[in-house]
Amino acid sequence: MRKKDIEKILINSADSFVPNCLDKVLEKTKFVTPVENNIVIKPALSFFRRFAIALSCVLVLMIAGVGGYFGYMNQDYQTIYMDINPSMAVTIDHFEKVKEVVYLNDDSEKLFSDFKPEGKSIDEVMQQFIDECNEKGIFATNSTLYISLYGKNQSKAQEALDKLNNRANQILNEKKIESKVEKNKINKEEKKNAENQKISPAKLRLINMIINQTQEYSEEKLKEMTMHELKTIVDELLDKILEEEIINNGGGRPNPNPNPDDLEDDENSEDYSQLERSTLISMIMMQTKDYNRNQLLNMDLNELKEILYELYKEQSGKGNYQGRKNG
Repeated sequence: MRKKDIEKILINSADSFVPNCLDKVLEKTKFVTPVENNIVIKPALSFFRRFAIALSCVLVLMIAGVGGYFGYMNQDYQTIYMDINPSMAVTIDHFEKVKEVVYLNDDSEKLFSDFKPEGKSIDEVMQQFIDECNEKGIFATNSTLYISLYGKNQSKAQEALDKLNNRANQILNEKKIESKVEKNKINKEEKKNAENQKISPAKLRLINMIINQTQEYSEEKLKEMTMHELKTIVDELLDKILEEEIINNGGGRPNPNPNPDDLEDDENSEDYSQLERSTLISMIMMQTKDYNRNQLLNMDLNELKEILYELYKEQSGKGNYQGRKNG
């Protein structure tokens, strides 16, 4: 058999075994509508156009970020109170620029009649406050400048308060003003209560200390007093507390009118001074663990009294006095 005959036989055999599916496929798809291909291939963006779009996005983000940053930095950040007899509250932003000043008495408003503090640094305002008080002789009758500060971030508030305290002492020393600075870190409740009473938080603390120890003074009378007058009353009350503590512990009451000629050789006077020191040390150690006995033993009587005063002042702040309820 020839080769061509063999190929013909094989082709016929393959046709008989492989089914013809074309007719069946066409039958199944006769109701299908063909979809036209309308896809248009766009040309790729050029490098410069892509760069311009990316740069625009970056600029938008930068503007939003910078705007948000300055908006945040311009918010109320801390409130600083300066008290001596003029009293004022200064609100600053994160840049330490003055946003608002509230004069808590007429004296403070007169003090800044020719000075506009808004927009100036807190350092400039403090300098002006001390200069004006010095020129008007206020430091001659008021020995303490009270610097108080409230801030939402308490750790940063303490840091800022220490900085203000150091700066105030520096200004006083440069001008040779014999006055000390007393600093107070204020909490949110104290700030709120002081605003309700229309006085400074430092003044509210002193009033609180007096109210807690005696009913001798009315609330309105205490509000009208200067910081120096209030501090004098507080010192007298603390001396009275100390004296009562000594008596309760078996010590004697000192002679209120000693003979000056006998003071130099008066052993009882020296003994009472030692009794005062030991009683103060006991009172301090009962109220705080910040000091050990050896530290306190190395302090003089005035230093011990100052610590006791600070402890009572701190307690008065925690008490958050809001006004006497029974008149």
